[in-house]
Amino acid sequence: MKKGIPVDAKAIYLYPLLCLMLLLGGVRVLSQETAPRGPSDPAELEAFLDDLMARQMEEHHIPGAAVSVVKDGKLFFSRGYGYEDSACL
Repeated sequence: MKKGIPVDAKAIYLYPLLCLMLLLGGVRVLSQETAPRGPSDPAELEAFLDDLMARQMEEHHIPGAAVSVVKDGKLFFSRGYGYEDSACL
């Protein structure tokens, strides 16, 4: 008969190790989330939104829309698309 640690006892040793691995992995993910994300230049955002808004407005038959983006508590980008008055169509 083979002697050793019973299976249940092995689980007792593996559980703290698994928890530590998950904890350290979570710390890594949190540190990545604090890095600045998104466009840093309003012209870059404008180029992206111009194409996106044109496609979405045509696909969903939206006559006009306005987009404002606030970044770090300041107005980063603001623009109107389409028509202000749907009677102009």
